[in-house]
Amino acid sequence: AVNVYLGVVEKADAHIHTVITNGLIQAGQYHRAAVFFRSATHKTYPLDSLAYAVGIHAHLRGGRTLEANTLFDQMKDNGLEPNVQTFNMMLFSWFKVKDLQMVKQLLKEMIDSRTVLSDRNFFNLCNKNFFKDRCCWNLLAEMRDLGLLSTKVLHAFSHDRHAKRVKANYKHGNEVDTEYNLVLDSSSSEHMSDVAVSVC
Repeated sequence: AVNVYLGVVEKADAHIHTVITNGLIQAGQYHRAAVFFRSATHKTYPLDSLAYAVGIHAHLRGGRTLEANTLFDQMKDNGLEPNVQTFNMMLFSWFKVKDLQMVKQLLKEMIDSRTVLSDRNFFNLCNKNFFKDRCCWNLLAEMRDLGLLSTKVLHAFSHDRHAKRVKANYKHGNEVDTEYNLVLDSSSSEHMSDVAVSVC
């Protein structure tokens, strides 16, 4: 598929870049997918929000959090609005490296763009002890007031004021560690099927 792509690259649109990058990810070739996507950005080929989401996914799967964040910023600089899945995917990546400042920055951006926080990322806030930070607590309160938290999260937020009790009463164990899979199952698998149909 990559070789075919190279032969038609001058006519390639965002969907083709997205399908090929996603195909490499599905094959477990995260490094190759990341290199392929970066090449597309360097050559200023046309890329849309979904293409960037999949490119960011490739970098995160390959453990390239900083490069993924650079793409995230580039995406916004190009006037493309990250969707709810992309925001939550990036937030999850900062949880993994325990970067409190970036977590707070992303939460602020999600508030500004009125983006819903995923349930799993809420419980990551609790389980990773970010909940103890007053600024994080205030940002979550603002998200609650703006309707950016689900009913399940609101129940935890209202009845369990301390991270330890939230963690004890809302067992998400393995679930909180699967944000990549769930976010990209929705933004990749289903959408990729639609994209593939439109390309074929």
